Amino acid sequence: MLGHGNQEMSSNTQVFWGTNINANDVQTKLKNFINTFVELNDNDEDENDDQFTKAPFYFGKLTLLRQMEETVLEVNCDHIFQFDQALYRQLENHPINVIPMFDLVVSQIYKEMYLYSHIGMGGGDQNAAMEGDDEATDPVMIQVRPFNLRKVYRIREMDPTHIEKLITLRGIVIRCSDVIPEMKEASFTCSGCGQEENRFLEKGRI
Repeated sequence: MLGHGNQEMSSNTQVFWGTNINANDVQTKLKNFINTFVELNDNDEDENDDQFTKAPFYFGKLTLLRQMEETVLEVNCDHIFQFDQALYRQLENHPINVIPMFDLVVSQIYKEMYLYSHIGMGGGDQNAAMEGDDEATDPVMIQVRPFNLRKVYRIREMDPTHIEKLITLRGIVIRCSDVIPEMKEASFTCSGCGQEENRFLEKGRI
């Protein structure tokens, strides 16, 4: 079982909890999208051979993340729509399930890209590369940040059907309040014996 969202990945159940979406199919589609999607410009429509010579678009994005030492990958949802409209609708309607899986898929591809380039430069095998560089074994988690949904809503168009959906809002911010942190966990230390005890808060109460 994956500890992200409401995903169930047991041997008997291969669907997201509460849906009929096959989690393995979604994972395969996300991998294929990152590994194969090529962005074509308007000038490339008459040059069909370009789509076979260009490198996958998001490989370049992941390489740039490595160079900039960042961990957030911005994914254009219009690219997903061009690649697979069914996958786009699953992302739009079930973001709580799909986005965490997208994070896992991209993180794995990122790790494989780095290990491959490391082995290629060093001429060794994968085990030697991982032993020779501590960074290769560090668990890097890439977070996917989707943007550019095809439909844009206004605040007045919001209704209960948009709960737990991925949507884009357009409006003007007229007022900002201070950020008020919410306590999630409290730690108590006895002044006499030094014993520590942690308590998780439920609805603002210990």
